[in-house]
Amino acid sequence: MPIIAFLGKTINEYISNALILLSALEFYCPVCGEKMARHSKYSRHIKDKDAAIWIYRFKCKNKSCKKTQAVLPDFIAPHKQYSAVEIESVLLDSIETKPEDIDTPASIATVRRWIRFYEAETTGWISNLKAILLTQTGKVMSELRLSCHFMEQLSVILEELPAIKTSGNVLGAVLIYISAYAIQKFT
Repeated sequence: MPIIAFLGKTINEYISNALILLSALEFYCPVCGEKMARHSKYSRHIKDKDAAIWIYRFKCKNKSCKKTQAVLPDFIAPHKQYSAVEIESVLLDSIETKPEDIDTPASIATVRRWIRFYEAETTGWISNLKAILLTQTGKVMSELRLSCHFMEQLSVILEELPAIKTSGNVLGAVLIYISAYAIQKFT
């Protein structure tokens, strides 16, 4: 999974400030724990925003490792053509609306694929977030509070975690926590 970080609330903020915000952060290799340095970049198109941005890659400084890792802004969903905001909107609408009735530029097949993917994926994310909650705050999440839709479960757990800077979407905040937690053991 790529590293997810707050790099601006909007595409325009990202374009203007990404390099400044990236330089203020330290990234560590998820394989060996060595510091990473900016290495290259590639273009990424965001379909629902009809925009392209540069995604920066970082490379491990350990000469025997050399792992590379992309750093995505939290308003982009990894491996998806649409923004995390659009996907989150569809997932929230799916709580009470049939997939074919959701207002989105994505196709019905894409909407159904998102619902299936994120419903399955969030099971692991919820477990990870509960572990992060326990290690960072000492709190245990009551399962009674999590007897709701998976998107609502994510929001409930995020409310209990220490606040972090995000672009304001749940998926982005979750992915920031999970990608930072995976690297945290090395810092």
